[in-house]
Amino acid sequence: MVGGAAGALVGLFTSWYFATSLLEYEVNVNEDGWAQPGSLFEYVEKKDPTLKLDFRPTSLKQTWVCEYKLSQGETWRLLVLSYLDAYRDCFDVTRRGESSYVISPNMRSSQMEISQGAYMCKCQTAK
Repeated sequence: MVGGAAGALVGLFTSWYFATSLLEYEVNVNEDGWAQPGSLFEYVEKKDPTLKLDFRPTSLKQTWVCEYKLSQGETWRLLVLSYLDAYRDCFDVTRRGESSYVISPNMRSSQMEISQGAYMCKCQTAK
């Protein structure tokens, strides 16, 4: 009986520890309701030098996303992949190696648009 209780406590502690030790990054919107996740991409590549994010075209890195997003992950790679996955209607991600990814615009979706030369994800734009 004591062994079962101790095992349950260890399980609860382990769950709590891993749930609270996730890495986090917030992509905030400006006062107009627009955000640019470029700082996230630069930050994770700085924190994990083995991670390579190749944006094609490079201007895609400055995509406007019209909502706030808190991303979490156990590693910087998983954190940025969770962000990109949240916006899979806007970004296509292709894995090229263990920590190397090519990111291109998902133009099959109505969520990604180009307006005045800028990529817009989940934004209401006048055409």
